[in-house]
Amino acid sequence: MIPYFVFDKISVGGLTVYFWGLMASIGFLIALFISLKEASRKNIDKEIVWDLMLVILLGIMIGSRACYVVWHWNEFEDSLIKIFFIWEGGLSSAGGIILAAAAGLLYVKYKKLNLWRTADFLTPGVISVIIFARIGCFLVNSHIGKITGLYWGREYLDGAVRHPVALYLAFSALALFLIIWYLRKRLKKDGLLFLIFISGYLIIRFLVDFTRCDDILLICESRFHGLTYSQWVFMIFMPLVLETIRRRIRYS
Repeated sequence: MIPYFVFDKISVGGLTVYFWGLMASIGFLIALFISLKEASRKNIDKEIVWDLMLVILLGIMIGSRACYVVWHWNEFEDSLIKIFFIWEGGLSSAGGIILAAAAGLLYVKYKKLNLWRTADFLTPGVISVIIFARIGCFLVNSHIGKITGLYWGREYLDGAVRHPVALYLAFSALALFLIIWYLRKRLKKDGLLFLIFISGYLIIRFLVDFTRCDDILLICESRFHGLTYSQWVFMIFMPLVLETIRRRIRYS
């Protein structure tokens, strides 16, 4: 059993460092490094990487926060200023992915870049952000799971042993990264690498969400007909992704 702990912040002198923000920042820096290397391998201007990473970062932060606030409005209705306290955690990857993808698409169209080729070289870096952000979630003890009897369960404040949802997300993202890293030089059709990542991530999130808690008021994610709102979003997008993969393969 994993004992209960929370590493949410550390203060050194007058400076307070929040662990989730620190881990997400490390992931972003690693993503930038990987993306620059991949751009060089594909003969893509590195200035484009800097601009795109900034656009994607803003999309992730704004989209994920906005989505979380909408789905957990009860946490903010008494103090609206907390909406902007993003360093305290509270993000939804569904909203982040959607807005980041939309913002990235607008940039690509504006610069008249090859959409699929651009998406492919960014994919490994994006997954690295997810990995480190989920490690941050584990450290701050967010994403509370259902009660479980599994020996790797994590003790919570109420004394119950629960699924370590954040750890599931981190390890599954790591596995996805290794698959993508293996395929990145083997897939010849532009866009397939990115689409495989998206489909894999949608499947992972859909399955992992079944381990999320549903018994603690105000903490557990709301459900609609037994599924989380994130699961409904993923169910809507999955057929679109699979159809796009089919078309990319068919017309290759």
